Amino acid sequence: MKHSNPVQFETNTDKGWTLIGELIFTTVTQIYQQSLTYFQDSGSVPESIDLGRITRIDSAGLALIIEWIRLGRKHDINIRFQNIPAQMTPLAKLCGVDHLINQLG
Repeated sequence: MKHSNPVQFETNTDKGWTLIGELIFTTVTQIYQQSLTYFQDSGSVPESIDLGRITRIDSAGLALIIEWIRLGRKHDINIRFQNIPAQMTPLAKLCGVDHLINQLG
């Protein structure tokens, strides 16, 4: 059985994150738990998330992104997503949330 690479994120000085690795079922719980501390107060919520170094994404990864959108909006912050992986668009369409993906960039 192939083990997935852990996903990680790097923070940068302009209130953004860069995600690295696979955003899939086996990794989203870890990154979600790690990210929750940033959503506890509006001063820490990322304004942008770069997905350019994501090597694979599945429906669990898409659900996590939707959750981050929801948490950001709770603090009146519309998180911008950059370098959205090509595989995310058909996945979002299949899940019926492509309207959200079209608004991300």
